[in-house]
Amino acid sequence: MNPFEIITAVLSLSERCYDIAQEVKSFKKSSNLLAERVKLLNEPIQLAKKNLSSSNHDYERFLDALKKLKKCIEDINAFLQKVAEMKNWKKFLQKCDITGNFQDFNVMLDGLVPGLILIMESEKREEFVRKMNKLQDTQETILNDVKQIALDMSEVRETVVRGNEEIKSTLDKILQSLPSKSIVPLDLKEINVRDLQGMEYQPNVQDGTFGELYFAHYRSFGVKVAVKKLYESQDIKTNLKREALILKTLESPFIVKLWGICTEGNDNMIVFEYMENGHLRKFLDKNSQLTDTQRLRMALDSALGLYVIHNQLWLHRNLTSMKYLVDNKLTVKLSDVGLSKTWESARKHSSVPTQAKRYHAPELLKSAKHVYDFQCEIYCFGIVLWEIFTGNEPYEGMSQMEVMDYAKNEKQLPIPDNFGSRGELILKCMRGDRILRPNINAIVDALKAIKLEDCEQKN
Repeated sequence: MNPFEIITAVLSLSERCYDIAQEVKSFKKSSNLLAERVKLLNEPIQLAKKNLSSSNHDYERFLDALKKLKKCIEDINAFLQKVAEMKNWKKFLQKCDITGNFQDFNVMLDGLVPGLILIMESEKREEFVRKMNKLQDTQETILNDVKQIALDMSEVRETVVRGNEEIKSTLDKILQSLPSKSIVPLDLKEINVRDLQGMEYQPNVQDGTFGELYFAHYRSFGVKVAVKKLYESQDIKTNLKREALILKTLESPFIVKLWGICTEGNDNMIVFEYMENGHLRKFLDKNSQLTDTQRLRMALDSALGLYVIHNQLWLHRNLTSMKYLVDNKLTVKLSDVGLSKTWESARKHSSVPTQAKRYHAPELLKSAKHVYDFQCEIYCFGIVLWEIFTGNEPYEGMSQMEVMDYAKNEKQLPIPDNFGSRGELILKCMRGDRILRPNINAIVDALKAIKLEDCEQKN
């Protein structure tokens, strides 16, 4: 096919994608958002239809992205058609795979955008990317779609399983694993404050959280836990319950375990897994002699924590090295996931300074109107990677204003000459052009490749 035939095919496939999305009953919001994103890509395609020329400097790169887009939309259409024709009970059982596919397709489309917008004038590119980001799925959209399937299944359950107790029992267990009508996982534990023995205040331990940190013994499970007691405010209790519920859906070996919450009386406490070595920044300061292998493993752990939440369409929104914690086996886990509104409420009643300004992406510093998104968070993670591999504190000795000017002018942290692939990855994450930053999936793949390369060199 010549370029114009491919363009015609892509435009036709885009229309078909939008039509199929209207047929999807469950996962309707996710389907419509995906179809809208496909439709939005018609803008650069229509422009190419008028102006495409092989003399264009970026012709080959655009054409390659166009071919990949055609294949991607074909796959999206086949997927949406399959979801549209799928029985409710089947969607119900395959909910994780379906939501994962939506995320995969969104990531694919994001990866094609830099090549497709080459045909556009430079001042229009950022506006186009902003429109694409506005159509990105949110965790709330996914949860609402899953909740609707749970409600549908609850209504038909009795007729489906009548007379078959074994099937009914199995289906009940599956239903209990999903959010209820208020999107509440049934395994979130409300902890009685009397079950937390020997509460010991930690006045010298700061983790960037707005409240007080305690260590205690959790009697029910016989383990040591970390307890964050938040300062009282009108919003905290509501936000804490809502966001802690969401956090339970993001459990992973690379995310600090949430044991439960305590909201008795005036108490607003979060009970977390105890991490022996504290937050990552403090650990790096105390352990300057870590080997390259140890640092690489910690970098991969850190990336995998972010991988979990980004692939669930969730943003941390306050990503720093103080939000990663280290256990006694040097496993690094991401903490405070999904608690942005709780921290916002607590911040109003706290004098604890935030370190987040040092991690602000250039686009956030240049425009107050810029929406915090996945590319902004990748910039933050680039700084965390730099900290892990160098052991140093970023922008050490610089004032907050100097740091902001440094980042706003798209200056990057200094990379040692011997860093090789590690340095290249950090620089990619901290690119001034946000469109060119890798997504977390690509970062995990790169770190795995570096780890493999490291092993081969040692062998």
